[in-house]
Amino acid sequence: MDKFQALNELSCEVYQNAVDHGFYDAEHKIAEAAGDDIYTHEILQHLVFGQRIALINSELSEALEADRLGRFAKHVRTVEYALAQNSSFEAAFRAGIKDTVEDEIADALIRILDLCAANNIDIGTHVRLKMEYNSRRPKMHGKKY
Repeated sequence: MDKFQALNELSCEVYQNAVDHGFYDAEHKIAEAAGDDIYTHEILQHLVFGQRIALINSELSEALEADRLGRFAKHVRTVEYALAQNSSFEAAFRAGIKDTVEDEIADALIRILDLCAANNIDIGTHVRLKMEYNSRRPKMHGKKY
C-alpha cells in the first residue's frame, strides 16, 4: 500500500472511531426525524458539512492559542512508554501532551480525515494530485508570503 492510500485507510479508521463514540448519533436522529437518509436532504447535508468545517477551524484556533501560551508537547517518549506498558497512559497524556500545539493539530487532522470518510472523499488521491500540482508551481506560488 502506498502512503496516499494509507491516508484513505486512516480516514476510515478515524471515521469508525467517531461513529463508535457517538459523534454521528445526532445525524442519525436528524435522519430519523426527517424520515429518510440525511444525505438525501441537501440542506441537512450542508448544515452537517458546515458544522464539521467549523469544528476543524475550532481545533486550529485551539492550536494557535496553545502556541500563544507556549504549550508544546513534552515528554512524548514517556507517554509512548506508558502506552507500550499499558500503565497510566491517560495520566501521562494529560500531563505531557493534552492541549498542546501538537495535540490540537492532531485533533484538526483527525477531524479532516473524519470529514473525508463521512463524505466519501478519496483524500489520498487528492493529496497526491495536489502535491504534484504544487511541485510544478513557481517559488512561493508567485506570492509574497
